[in-house]
Amino acid sequence: MTRTSSSVARKSPSLFLMLLSCPLLMAAPLPFRRHATSAFVAEPPRFRLATPRRAPPLRATKKKKKGGRPAATGVRGFGGGPTKKSTEGSAGGGEVDRTRPARAFYDFVETACEPVSPAAAALAAANLRRVALGQFPLPDTDATLRGVVALRDLKKGEEILAVPYEMALDLGREGADPTLPAVALLQEICRGGKARSEHRPVERAGYLAMLPPFLGADCRGSTDFWSEAALDALQCPFVADETRSRRELVRLRHERDCAPLVPDRDGERIGDGSTLALPGPEDPVGAVFAEAEAAEHAAELHLRWATWLVTSRVLTVQGPAGSNSARRLMIPFVDMCNHDRSSPHVLSGRAEPGGMLKVIAGRDVVAGEQVNICYGGGVAGNDRFVQDYGFLDDFGTGGDRTRGYDIVARQVVGTGRVMEGGGAGGYMPPTEQEACIAALKETTVEEDQKILEETEQEDMRMAVRYRIGLKEALTREGVQL
Repeated sequence: MTRTSSSVARKSPSLFLMLLSCPLLMAAPLPFRRHATSAFVAEPPRFRLATPRRAPPLRATKKKKKGGRPAATGVRGFGGGPTKKSTEGSAGGGEVDRTRPARAFYDFVETACEPVSPAAAALAAANLRRVALGQFPLPDTDATLRGVVALRDLKKGEEILAVPYEMALDLGREGADPTLPAVALLQEICRGGKARSEHRPVERAGYLAMLPPFLGADCRGSTDFWSEAALDALQCPFVADETRSRRELVRLRHERDCAPLVPDRDGERIGDGSTLALPGPEDPVGAVFAEAEAAEHAAELHLRWATWLVTSRVLTVQGPAGSNSARRLMIPFVDMCNHDRSSPHVLSGRAEPGGMLKVIAGRDVVAGEQVNICYGGGVAGNDRFVQDYGFLDDFGTGGDRTRGYDIVARQVVGTGRVMEGGGAGGYMPPTEQEACIAALKETTVEEDQKILEETEQEDMRMAVRYRIGLKEALTREGVQL
């Protein structure tokens, strides 16, 4: 999916396995995985709102002082001075994001943890001396991709991000059903991110307002929002079946947990007195609904969107040592990092009071460079990406360009394990393998390429791209199609 200026690359149903390439981190707590159903030791953040791209590195435009380090680009202007216009302060190939929503997010980062403790607030604010949000140009388009940009040089093993656990949005214990945390997330959005109690004092409006918009281009890249014709055009029955099953889970969850909270025609409401009234345009969080027709209360489609947010952005993070528990967290800044399968950066931390959720540099990072992470721990294929994130991982170089399809192909021929969804950890049943190969034989790659040239509908185009990539990968595995 091509990310627009409002898009963010993100993260969800893949295992975010800890990368141990950096000896310095061997003793670190298990990392969080990016995915609602997996485990920082968690599933990858499904955070993408558009097709993630590897954006060109940014270079700070301010000259290096003699004998000193390169000057950093501050979120409030170079050198931390007065805020510049959002179009100023360009850092080479991209710009530090100083738009009003971005500045509200920076305010959130600086102040969210003040009710927790001065120490937590200082640790959270320190991130803004290392990174900021950036807008990165996409090749051959006028669009930009939002991501995270380094404000200064960072050494291998140094913290890129360090987010206090209290700043993250905890959506409950890890589990296989993404609709349950989606209800909690939807309630948080309907509250406008306001603090819940003295025990949960963090105000999150500045963060929630940055979520991918309801029915925006990002979420519509996911199969959850495709037409039935586009699902069939995948020629991949196990992906289409899982998508339909997830839609049914959403329907049942909305019927059971959401509908009773919506007032009936007489204004009466069943339940505990809470409500799922959507924030209006005057509310900062209401910005996430600006692209859709106005509605007063959360409907089934809103819960489907919240479920996609969970699968694309939530990280499963291990709890305290020895607890054998894992929590589903949305981690500000971390879930705004774009995807790069070759990224060596490590996610580490535990979901516990006083804990820190970190992204640690797996190599030296230059000021102005985009900070990317690997979604799915490097083991997720495009069957997961197209469902959980809403884009296809086919934009890298060399082997990275085809690996997302190669992983699916190995599952289909029975040489690779299923890493997510139904049957995770085992091999695809022979009946599913046969059904997928039979469906893919309905058209040739040459016919698919012609269809792609003639098709304008985005979900159909992505479906055809997916089946072309999978057919080519199966051919490399020796399958005759």
